[in-house]
Amino acid sequence: MKVFVREMTYIIGNLSNLIGAEAEWFETVRGDLFLTVSGFEERSLGVARSLSEQSNFKECAYIVYANDSAGNQALRPELVDLLGDLCRAPARELIETARLESVRGLVAEMRQDSGSQGLLTVVVDITGASCSLLFRLVSMLLTIPKIDLTLVYSEAAEYFPTRSEYLARGTSQSSYVGSAAGSLGLDVDSTEAAYAIRNGAPRGELLRTRAVVIPGFSSVRVRTALSYIDPALLSAEAQRNSVNWLVGEPPSPELKWRAEALARHHGLLDFPQGTCVETVSTLDYKEVMRALERLYARSANSEEIVIAPFGSKLQTVGVALFSRMRRDVEVVTADAVEYNSESYTRGVGRQWRLPLGSTGSLISELESIDEIIWVDD
Repeated sequence: MKVFVREMTYIIGNLSNLIGAEAEWFETVRGDLFLTVSGFEERSLGVARSLSEQSNFKECAYIVYANDSAGNQALRPELVDLLGDLCRAPARELIETARLESVRGLVAEMRQDSGSQGLLTVVVDITGASCSLLFRLVSMLLTIPKIDLTLVYSEAAEYFPTRSEYLARGTSQSSYVGSAAGSLGLDVDSTEAAYAIRNGAPRGELLRTRAVVIPGFSSVRVRTALSYIDPALLSAEAQRNSVNWLVGEPPSPELKWRAEALARHHGLLDFPQGTCVETVSTLDYKEVMRALERLYARSANSEEIVIAPFGSKLQTVGVALFSRMRRDVEVVTADAVEYNSESYTRGVGRQWRLPLGSTGSLISELESIDEIIWVDD
């Protein structure tokens, strides 16, 4: 007999890979529930447009933000029409709440109406979801047993700031986030206090806190989150010693410049690369999980890990799955008051799907980390 420890590398190897959502998949997908988010970007309609002629879902629903904006409302009539074509019943409107009780209630109602104890097939379009909503939505869905869960996502055809816009603003800035401000025009930054969207279980007598920031193009929201975690983290010294930065790098060669732009915007270019700053893919959710696990292992039992995810959709999915594995991490965010819908993204780009499969099996896999098992020679 041999001893085998279920480490992160092994578990990640068992998780599903992101797959291109090609026309054939849209033509053949069937399901019990299609769930989307009413957003302000054109790409938030992309998946519904691709599915709209198929009429392959029993129920459709869309989440409306609690702080619903004019930009979201402007696209909602088309979204409702698309869902009407897609589903056998009128689309349900679900108002966002902290715990997303309306989503959980809809799934429970569907299971009761069907009378089936089998898996409910649920397809969720995450394109229009904010980091906070996406984290809470994925985390909540994982707690519902007997769901066959697939996430779908549309990239944008063009992201702001464009390279020319960024260069026009100047590239000489390099100041730590404690003193830098701005969002490059993408959102009207948070004036609200940050808040925890997941409280970690205590790790015992801790010496200090280590923040892990996955930044977007808003230094104000990052600063708000760091101040909530510990105001001391806003100092230049703490930025180097007690904060780790996972800077998103798009896989497309045409967009790789955004990683440097993002680092420059947060004043990170002078920080030691590979120590407190490293790049992770904006699209490969497993890469951010690996990076978080390295930081978690390095902290041992001497630090509390607090994650502040402001990056891409798939990075946020990785954070949600990682926090299910490591139940003692905390996740903190700060919402934008509103977004500049005119200069955020444009158009619909490539579409992706992540077939996570049975939520029960997925949770068992994630929660088995560090289990010791005996195997035959």
